[in-house]
Amino acid sequence: MQLLAFFIESKEGHTMIRAQTLTSNGWINTYYIIDTGAAKSLFSPEVSKVKGFCDYITDLNGVTLMSQRCTAVLSLAEHIMTVDGNVVDYDILPSVAGKHLSGILGVDFFEKYHIILDFFNGGIYIRESWEKETNEYPFIPMNLESYHIPMILLNFQNHKLPFVVDTGATNNMMVPAITYNSKEMMNWESYVIKGLISSCFAKECEVDFYIQMYREGKIVRYDFFDIFAFIERDTIVRSSIFNTIYGLIGNDFIHRQKWIIDFAERKIYINVEWSC
Repeated sequence: MQLLAFFIESKEGHTMIRAQTLTSNGWINTYYIIDTGAAKSLFSPEVSKVKGFCDYITDLNGVTLMSQRCTAVLSLAEHIMTVDGNVVDYDILPSVAGKHLSGILGVDFFEKYHIILDFFNGGIYIRESWEKETNEYPFIPMNLESYHIPMILLNFQNHKLPFVVDTGATNNMMVPAITYNSKEMMNWESYVIKGLISSCFAKECEVDFYIQMYREGKIVRYDFFDIFAFIERDTIVRSSIFNTIYGLIGNDFIHRQKWIIDFAERKIYINVEWSC
């Protein structure tokens, strides 16, 4: 069971790892956010080898940014990994926990190298060297086909609603329509949620939901409740491009529930005995 890197949890609510990255000045220590809500990995100019064409990045509010494609070369536990992504300006990658970020590792990286994000053991692994026996664990099927980001179904008042599993989001989020039937509206003032490019105001409420999982061929049900932020105006959650997404499961919830996200098997393993 070879560990590639331990998770570094920040007070801002992000999960990071440290890696060696190849630059024009040789190998340097670098830090990256683990972001399952990002289909593409992003890198600072310092660690990028730029290619000759561009595409677009879309943030929480549906704001788009044109960005050049690039390649970065990382070393994790002596594994050399070449990662295609997009190059972004330094101001889009702020310091987290006092560390200057060199990028965001997204789903393209996790799929290419069959990555397991193990929030139970607190680290990142490669599936082929991950020796844990998972047959006994209940799991959620993870859909990566629709938007190349992991999606699962949450059951809310007898409706199955697609939610993104997003370790890059510090908060849970959902569309406003769900909040009208939620358990308790929080009487708190609005606060700012920052996206990659832009920011928006949100409020909070408490929501009961359950997840339908599978264990040894049988269906099992686990009930949860947690705080969700909601934004009254349209965001990427409600935009016409992403019109089947009802919300995001954020990093804080995933970390507390000790989920194991397996990009090789496209499963999320959960055992309620792990949960805090």
